[in-house]
Amino acid sequence: MANFQIYETKEDISAFDLPLNRDVKLRQYGGDRDGNRLEVTLAPGGPGGVDLTVLPEKLDAASTAFNARGTRQGAYVEISAFVAGSGQTQYYSKNLGLTVHGAPTKNAGYDVDLLSNLAISGNGAQILTYTRIFHGSAGKSNMLSQDPDKPVLDCGDVAGAYGAKLFGKATNTDWIAYYLPPKTSKRADLRFEPGQMRAKIARIKRLLDQNISVRVWVVDDDGFSIPFIQSNANNTHFITLIGYAASKFMMIDPWPGGSSLNYDGGMYTARKVNFLGELVFDPMDLDKGIHSPATVGGIMSYTVIAGPQ
Repeated sequence: MANFQIYETKEDISAFDLPLNRDVKLRQYGGDRDGNRLEVTLAPGGPGGVDLTVLPEKLDAASTAFNARGTRQGAYVEISAFVAGSGQTQYYSKNLGLTVHGAPTKNAGYDVDLLSNLAISGNGAQILTYTRIFHGSAGKSNMLSQDPDKPVLDCGDVAGAYGAKLFGKATNTDWIAYYLPPKTSKRADLRFEPGQMRAKIARIKRLLDQNISVRVWVVDDDGFSIPFIQSNANNTHFITLIGYAASKFMMIDPWPGGSSLNYDGGMYTARKVNFLGELVFDPMDLDKGIHSPATVGGIMSYTVIAGPQ
C-alpha cells in the first residue's frame, strides 16, 4: 500500500497544511506490485486551489517526489496515487489532504521571528513542526514541554535543545551572570549595570539575526540565595529567546502553563499559543534588566539573570 510522506524525514502523513504561495516538496512512497511508479495527481473533481508538480527525480522503492503549491487561501484538496495506466481508476493509497492557509509573516512588530521562519522559508519537515507547535496541547505532551514529573527538572536541557530540534541550528547556551550582587532575595529588587545590559541585549540580537536561538537563565520568584544566585534553586528556570522587536524578546518557555502569547505571525490566524511568551526591557531604564511585562499570558513571571557573554 502506498502512502504519503514528508520528503526530508519520510514520516507518514495523511494531511498537511500549506502556506499560501509556497512550493513544498513532499513524497509518495512506493510503486505498484510490479515496481512501477504510481500516477500522483490531484483527486478528480477537486475544487482547485493547489498546483501539483510531479518531479522527475528517482527515489527509492519507485517512490515519487512532488511539489505542492497553495494558490487560494482556505482551499482544501486531496492528492491521489493511482496505478499507472489505469485511467485513474485503481487507487493505491488513501488520499493526502492539503489545506491552504495564509501567506506567512513575522509576528506583528518583530524584526526577527524564528518561529515564523519555519512557515516562511522552511522545508516540509519544518512546516510540519510549526503546525504541531500551533496545534499542540497546553500540557506536558506538547513537543515544547519539559517533563514536569522528573525528580530533577530538565528545563535547561530542553531549552538548550530547541535550536537543533526546531530551527536547524544549535541554541547558544553560553552564559555569564548579568545581575549586580543582590542585597535582598526579592526579584523586584534585582538590579543590573545599564552599560553591560545594553551590550548583552545587542549580543542577543546579533545571534538571533543569525537564526541562532538563545538560552537564558531567569528567576521566577523571591527567596533566591544572595549574593550569588544558585542554579539548583526551585525559583530559577531556563527559557529560550527566538525573536526580537525594538524593546522586547519572544521566548519559548518549556514549563507547561508557564507562558502563552497571542501570536499573529506565520500562516495561521491570530491565536493564543502555549509555551510562547514575551520579555521586555526599557532602553532608558536598563538597570531593571530584561523581564516579563506587567501582564503575562501564563502563570509565570521572569527576570533574566544570565545569558550570552
